[in-house]
This record gives sequence, structure tokens and C-alpha cells, in this order.
Amino acid sequence: MVWDHTMHGGFTNGAPWLPVKPPQHARNVAAQQGVAGSVLETYRHLLAFRREAAALRVGKTRFHDVPEPVLMFDRTLDGTTLTCAFNLSAGTVQVAVQGELTGISQNAEMGNKGLTLGPNGFAFFV
Repeated sequence: MVWDHTMHGGFTNGAPWLPVKPPQHARNVAAQQGVAGSVLETYRHLLAFRREAAALRVGKTRFHDVPEPVLMFDRTLDGTTLTCAFNLSAGTVQVAVQGELTGISQNAEMGNKGLTLGPNGFAFFV
């Protein structure tokens, strides 16, 4: 993890055993603080969602039979089911399902023809 914009990314004041590459250096934690859509804030948002959604933590899992590159499964607890869908590709895919997005999604849209997931998109829906 590159922590800040200092010479060695916050790892050390001395010489690190591996160099910090410029693209890694640019995506340091300090630079992502409070930036909507950044990797840091996306992880924080997802971790908070997981803490709030008991079904994600302890629910029973049932996988859907969907074609690659989609991974889709339900997590169910106490009669409440949360469906999780992930596009594991760089292309756009569509899945014939219905539901209401939970607000936790990326490159995802629910429409008349089902769920559209953009490149590496994901969605949680009920």
C-alpha cells in the first residue's frame, strides 16, 4: 500500500527494498481520501455495506447458473435475499433478471431487459 506522496510512498525514510512505481505513487492513500469513486473510498463504502448487511456476513449462499463471465449468487438470511452480481470481464454483459439495485453498484444498470453490467461492473440487488 502506498500511503502518501513522499519519495518512497510512506513505506520508509530509508531505501525500500522495492521501488515505488509512478502509477502506484499517484494512487496513494492520502490522495484518495474523500475522493468519490477512488479505490480507497470504494473499499470503505463496500466494507460499510457488508457490516450493515447481515446476509453478506452469515447468510446462506446459492449460486445462479449464468454464463461466463458473470458470477452471480444470492445470500439469504431470515427470509431476506440479497443478490450479488459481478462482471468478470472487460466487456459489457446483460443478465435477464429483475430487482431493485441497493445503491451499491459500479457500472451497473437495471432496466426492462434485466441487469446490464459494464466492464468489471458489479451490483447488489433485492
